[in-house]
Amino acid sequence: MDNTEDIVSGISREKIVTRMGGNIELADKITAMFISTAPQYLADIEAAVAEKDAEQIQRTAHRLKGALGTLTTEEPYTTAFALENLGRENGVDKADEVYGQLRTQVYSFCHTLSSELKEEAHG
Repeated sequence: MDNTEDIVSGISREKIVTRMGGNIELADKITAMFISTAPQYLADIEAAVAEKDAEQIQRTAHRLKGALGTLTTEEPYTTAFALENLGRENGVDKADEVYGQLRTQVYSFCHTLSSELKEEAHG
């Protein structure tokens, strides 16, 4: 369903720096922090989905959405929001599919962010 290029096409270091009020150091710090914490966010969501725990799905997706919101309001943010709503609405039957999309998007997002940071460091 999702194409990795579509997921990452709107992501750029410049956009993130703009979201941080032009503060390059802050943008890089928050980006690096997100990259390092994303796997734990996903593990927490995966556990909630496996347990079919709607409340935990909602909470864990909400936390990831908040972290993503500092960097983007596009995918994967919108998918985290959709998963959060599924948890809120007790839509656990659809959560596994949406989690799969979210996982792919977050890892693609992190890969792109990491590439942007490396490019800037070597630029």
